[in-house]
Amino acid sequence: SLRRVAAALFPFIAPGLLAAPFLLKDKFDNSRKVRKMGVPLMVIHGDQDDIVPFEQGKKVAALRDDARFVLVPGANHNDLFGTQHEELVVGEIVRFATEPMGQSVPQGSP
Repeated sequence: SLRRVAAALFPFIAPGLLAAPFLLKDKFDNSRKVRKMGVPLMVIHGDQDDIVPFEQGKKVAALRDDARFVLVPGANHNDLFGTQHEELVVGEIVRFATEPMGQSVPQGSP
């Protein structure tokens, strides 16, 4: 959720968000949305992401047994494309999009 991301990035505001949850208009509850999805899930996350903590990406993927989690070593939030990471990212997307449903590689697999 957006509250968890904010609390992870700025721990000093966590108590305020608990006391006044209305401060975040959009809760963006990924966990609820991911569980309701009726399509395959792939989470691509750079381990140097300074916007969404890396552990949050892993937690979202862990909500579904059929999810694929793709670690992009050295990648930040906005540098998956147009950088040295693009070949890995595009390759993973193509592989994920073209494999038969139900044939997804388990989380953490190459």
